[in-house]
Amino acid sequence: MLKGTQQHDGIELLPSTRIERLEQDADGVTAVDSAGGLHRGLALIGCDAAKSAVRQQLVGDAVRTSGHVVYRAVVDAAEFPRDLQWNARIVWASPNGHLMHCPLRRGEQYNVVVTFHSRKHET
Repeated sequence: MLKGTQQHDGIELLPSTRIERLEQDADGVTAVDSAGGLHRGLALIGCDAAKSAVRQQLVGDAVRTSGHVVYRAVVDAAEFPRDLQWNARIVWASPNGHLMHCPLRRGEQYNVVVTFHSRKHET
């Protein structure tokens, strides 16, 4: 998503900017950040995690936790174990979780996802 947005001059990326609310009208949307900055556009993609200000305003539901924790990494093939560089999606399972890896970009990188069940729920 990052590379795709960087290819368009009309898209402004503002990492580490907390959106407090949004305002919509017939011509687009304005995001208001925590410093009072206004960011106007035709659309807003709210990918600001579980405690999303965008979701809270549009949907209004409470944060729900499943008890599952997920970590994801993308690893260059040169740093990924050679004996695991298979051209397939591989899942390693355990009683309380699993690890999945698969090739990306024709095997130049590997997607690694670890999921496990935690007894500790976020509050």
